[in-house]
Amino acid sequence: MDFVILKGLEIDKFLNDVIDLRIKVFREYPYLYDGNLEYEREYFKDFIKDSTARVILVKDADKVVAVATSIALSNAHLCDDTHKPFVEKGYDVERFYYYGEIMIDQDYRNQGISKQIYQLREKEAKSLGFDKLCFATIIKDSDNIPADYFDPNKMWKSMGFVERLDMRVECSWPKIQADGSTKEQTSGLNFWIKEF
Repeated sequence: MDFVILKGLEIDKFLNDVIDLRIKVFREYPYLYDGNLEYEREYFKDFIKDSTARVILVKDADKVVAVATSIALSNAHLCDDTHKPFVEKGYDVERFYYYGEIMIDQDYRNQGISKQIYQLREKEAKSLGFDKLCFATIIKDSDNIPADYFDPNKMWKSMGFVERLDMRVECSWPKIQADGSTKEQTSGLNFWIKEF
């Protein structure tokens, strides 16, 4: 498998693959995101222009099997109050590199791809001058966890990330309901932090 780091207009060349995998994986538990092409294209417009933004693409021959995004936290807009928990805890937002989503095709999971992506992102963060990393995860509904769901918390802890239950934001997105319908719904997300 090939791991490729993309930036700027290089991202645009693979944007359809990135969006397709993002929509596909985020439809799954725990996010249940009902994404659409129009929103996704708009989301990536500013991302492509940002000098700190990166997309890691993992390819098996010509097939894109995993995608991961990252950007300076100061430029990340996950929700309306993305930076607020950091400011409240006295952190300098400018020192953090934010790991956005990591999406792996179901047929390629549990093969060590995540760890390789995290290592590449950490190296990229250091090369850009950041000394702190962060990402956010949804606060899961423990009543609806599928039997085959893999909880990555143990992996993140093994890589030196600490879950900050005291650093939380609320985000809303079109969420697939139990009856198959979609409605805009707010969910809480916790931040995880790693300092070099």
